[in-house]
Amino acid sequence: MGLSLVAIKGGSMAVYHYSPADVSITFAGKSISGFPDSGAFIEINRETPLFNHKRSMDGQVEIVVKKYSTYKVTITLSQSSQSNEYLSYLKSLQQRRAKKAKEKGLIGISQLNSLFGSISSLVGKMPLIVKNSSGNALFFATDVWIETEPTVSYSDSVSERVWQLRCFNATHVIAGQESDDNLLEALTAVEALSSGFEVVKGLF
Repeated sequence: MGLSLVAIKGGSMAVYHYSPADVSITFAGKSISGFPDSGAFIEINRETPLFNHKRSMDGQVEIVVKKYSTYKVTITLSQSSQSNEYLSYLKSLQQRRAKKAKEKGLIGISQLNSLFGSISSLVGKMPLIVKNSSGNALFFATDVWIETEPTVSYSDSVSERVWQLRCFNATHVIAGQESDDNLLEALTAVEALSSGFEVVKGLF
């Protein structure tokens, strides 16, 4: 099922097409499938701010760029999805590797709240890719682990399984359904303006 998105562009109306089927999820090299037929099936939430700031007594503001980003990704699957078994296997694999690393003294209790950057050696590289093929939206993380397993319930209807993943070293591009021909031109103008400001500022 697809949706038609209407937008006003340059005084004229443009219609963009969105289809949930165009959104693909790949985790540790395998495609994830079997999503519910309604509602959100993936949510991407950035947990660390882009910048931190501190204001001094004289009103000066210092802005610190956050070098590392942390994301929480929630994937909702149908109860009948075969991807549930695959994610369950990865969860068990990560648990075994982390347990062995702890037994060998590679990590301690104090490190469990900040496993990265050793998480790759503990659980192996398990990259996550979320892509909308009908647009430019993309999420990519190289270091991912399954944080919580779903609450499992059985009822007289098909229920859902909600998996929560924690992601480090991530890149997130938020985009619309189609490329904007004027986007690159606008970004170039902004960059030129910023560079020009630095030149002018250097003259004073």
